[in-house]
Amino acid sequence: MKLFEIFAPRIASLYHGTGLFNAARIIQTNKIEDKTSQGFGNWENAVTGVSLSRNKNIAMTFGYVVFELDQKKLKNNHKIIPTDYWHHPLFKPTEFQKIEIQKIKDYIKSSYQDDQT
Repeated sequence: MKLFEIFAPRIASLYHGTGLFNAARIIQTNKIEDKTSQGFGNWENAVTGVSLSRNKNIAMTFGYVVFELDQKKLKNNHKIIPTDYWHHPLFKPTEFQKIEIQKIKDYIKSSYQDDQT
């Protein structure tokens, strides 16, 4: 391990899982649309946004294609809200972005496809 790796802030990637059709649309339109509803404990005032995860395996449960996004770049341009969707001690909070993410290609570090597609 190099010295700068020890002292550098550790910002993990964020992952967005989606189906094959939506993955193609994301690449074509260069955005992830805000289609996930989140009530933050108050569903009467629910908002829509983009659901992200800190765990690639959890993101895979939402679709066959997972985009790995650069969290540091996203945080510079978007407000990301940690959200506990499941309210269960075994699951860590996921991330929630209240608006769609434009110019998504600027944030994609990699993409993964489930081997069983």
